[in-house]
Amino acid sequence: MNPADYPRFDFITASKVEHGLSLALKKWLAKFNDLFRERWFEFGSSGINASTMLINAMPFEAARSRWNRPSIGMEITLRSPDKGNDKGIEVQGLLTTGNTDVIVLMMEILSESLIEKPVDRPLTTIEQTMAELLLQTSISSLSDSWLDKEPLPVVAGELDQQPNNSRLFAPQKEVVVTGFEISTSSSSAAGPARFEWVFAKDELMAILGIRSSVAPASDSSKITAEQINPLEISVEATLGTAALTMDELTRLAPGAIVRLDQRADQPLSLKLNDHRKMTGWPGNSHGKQSVMVEQVLL
Repeated sequence: MNPADYPRFDFITASKVEHGLSLALKKWLAKFNDLFRERWFEFGSSGINASTMLINAMPFEAARSRWNRPSIGMEITLRSPDKGNDKGIEVQGLLTTGNTDVIVLMMEILSESLIEKPVDRPLTTIEQTMAELLLQTSISSLSDSWLDKEPLPVVAGELDQQPNNSRLFAPQKEVVVTGFEISTSSSSAAGPARFEWVFAKDELMAILGIRSSVAPASDSSKITAEQINPLEISVEATLGTAALTMDELTRLAPGAIVRLDQRADQPLSLKLNDHRKMTGWPGNSHGKQSVMVEQVLL
């Protein structure tokens, strides 16, 4: 099949998130990322990078099943201000993160370096306290990043150490799932720390002023697995990176050694379309350089 003949696949329709909702959320979360980066300095002296994760919609049961490792969470309620006789809109939600992600950020705050990803384990009392502060800071940053001039009122619940047992929504209630990743100086060894937002979809659309619409039938509905499976995806294995001054670059010659930022005993990063999705170890297979996949990242 010629690339020009490939059916046009509608990724927004596939994610079950309306275009208007996706745009509004991306704008809101972009402001959140900037504000959270500023507020991080209340915890640690080194800077971080915060980036928005993919935005999807799914039944709550499907979202909850993804939390298959030790995690913590906090229920939240967003409420739009009352306008005259119109009652404000309430949106139920949940913010979760893995215990390992909390430990990684604790190490960053304490300026302790990591050479590998920590193992999952229960959090200590101090780590639980720090996790609660991080979640509360995330929630207040979301409130202050509201697209209107005034912050959006947000009420946070108690720290939940078993969010995978949450009964916040009925199993088939449709929710919007997104979140943010925090990259630190330890990210090359442990990977970014991930925080996941879960919101009731219909109520979130209402508070954002997005009208629900039924997507028109398109060719994307006719796409079959037989058409998708042969498509080729570019996979890039990254050995490491290095920053050189112009003087160092011009003095490079055959035999020179460039020291990379990745240790020799750490797995390589594998990227799909410029997004880190797997880790693996280098090797060879049938006379060609190869990578054995160690972990598939969510």
